[in-house]
Amino acid sequence: MIRRSKLRISDFITMACLVALFFALLALFEHQHPGPDPDRGFHNGISRMMAQHGYLARVPQVEDLNWAKAYPEKELLFHVVTALGFWLGGEPGTVLAAHLVAALFLVLLYALARRSAGGSLTMSLIVGLGLLTPYFTMRLFPLRPHLAGMCCFLIVVAG
Repeated sequence: MIRRSKLRISDFITMACLVALFFALLALFEHQHPGPDPDRGFHNGISRMMAQHGYLARVPQVEDLNWAKAYPEKELLFHVVTALGFWLGGEPGTVLAAHLVAALFLVLLYALARRSAGGSLTMSLIVGLGLLTPYFTMRLFPLRPHLAGMCCFLIVVAG
């Protein structure tokens, strides 16, 4: 059975350090791997259009996929968050919104793992996961909708 321990001030400090480490790794990653994220333009475009027009029932610019008739928005939660980011700060706001969703994932992961382990062990495991599994870390950096899905999954698991 998972014990339900309350988060302490030290846990919030640890979560802040985890998020700071995430952003430091992000800066290092973007410095070592400059260049555009292949899907960034698409998600920026959808976010811009949603910020300007609200929910998109159709995307006439993508006629070849029949999106001019109906747009199958399967990433609505993510695009609502990134549209808010675009509305607040243009394309950099969209990217920041996606990075904040990734930071939320790390905080949720810490809070969930903290239920059954001490704070130091939990932090060590998450940092170790990031350092020893570069693919995991790289999946947190790009502008992708799976980040919102991962957050929702952790919220459901936390019950």
